[in-house]
Amino acid sequence: MPMISVPGEELGVEEEYVPGDFTDLDGNGAIVSTVIGVPNYDVKAHEVKVNPIKPRLLQQGSIVYGRVVSSTDKVAVVRIVAVLDKGKINRINATGFIYIVHAGDNRLNTVYDAVGIGDFIKARVISHGPPYHLSIRGLGLGVVEARCPHCRAILKFKGTRAYCPNCGVSVRKKVALE
Repeated sequence: MPMISVPGEELGVEEEYVPGDFTDLDGNGAIVSTVIGVPNYDVKAHEVKVNPIKPRLLQQGSIVYGRVVSSTDKVAVVRIVAVLDKGKINRINATGFIYIVHAGDNRLNTVYDAVGIGDFIKARVISHGPPYHLSIRGLGLGVVEARCPHCRAILKFKGTRAYCPNCGVSVRKKVALE
């Protein structure tokens, strides 16, 4: 058994162990590491997991900031640029996805009802990733800054609506209320 494992390294087989934290099945029945770390074999529970050498910056529950770079009716792609870690904001470069069910507190017809391309958002990581699944459900999560789709001026927020002080356009957004 290896002292330190690297991503993709075989740690055992599914007949022998159950994959635990930071491990996965490779499709051929082999359990492989998904991070650089120290393998931990629990013989009683028949589980193998990996303790990462360097803790991941993005973990499930992390609060992140990012910009929506593309969108469809059902999903928005977010370029994550920062993570809030122990009260400090650290720069990071990662990609996340907001699915329609995690885009608002109420039922939405499309993701566009909550966020638009170019919006700067505050979200919570809800997966072990990557790719990271994000949620903007809940108080304090949602759009932090948005621009007018017509004149590109910075929008002002009022409740769940964002309006343009220049041209008067009003759009619906999931606003990050503090």
